[in-house]
Amino acid sequence: MRIAVNDELSVLEGAIPDAFDCLASKGRLAVISFHSLEDRIVKQCFLKAIGDTVHRKSRYGREKHTISEFESEKDKEKGNRMLEGEHAIVITRKPLIAGEDEIKLNSRSRSAKLRVLEKK
Repeated sequence: MRIAVNDELSVLEGAIPDAFDCLASKGRLAVISFHSLEDRIVKQCFLKAIGDTVHRKSRYGREKHTISEFESEKDKEKGNRMLEGEHAIVITRKPLIAGEDEIKLNSRSRSAKLRVLEKK
């Protein structure tokens, strides 16, 4: 109810590109989401921010893809590879989540997900 009344998802969708535009080169944008609707918006905004061409950085080298190819394929390899685009790098390919110790100390951290983007 609160999310709809405050129009929080639309505000988030507008705030991320605005924050990215304010970043200097090598500046980082970190966003913590607390439920799946927010996390989906953050992920989509980060993918839009990096540009049309995506380079995956892994220990096996770089692979070049378009955004549509990236979104449609299944990621079989485990790990947290960075995605590098024309305008930015997604530092956290998969969101960082709280560990067991943190959850024991703060049960609300269970739903928190952190994503980080670096501007080129």
